[in-house]
Amino acid sequence: KDASFSLYEDDGTTYDYEHGQYAWIGMHWNNATRVLTLDARKGSFVGMRPSLTFSVVLVGKGSGIGEGITSDGRTVHYDGSAQQIHF
Repeated sequence: KDASFSLYEDDGTTYDYEHGQYAWIGMHWNNATRVLTLDARKGSFVGMRPSLTFSVVLVGKGSGIGEGITSDGRTVHYDGSAQQIHF
């Protein structure tokens, strides 16, 4: 099914998020086209990593779960800019 999600980040140790020190990344899955869209990162905070690595695994019958099951997935290197990942 189609889905959307927002990944939220902050420094994890202070209350600086109360003063706007946080970031988030919108993620959108289009099931018909099998495309995952990562939006450009919005916001920032002290200590934010400039890039992230995501392991994206598609879970379904015979894929992504259980022992000995192959993974229909990708490693995605995200630099904060918008991108699309085609499966």
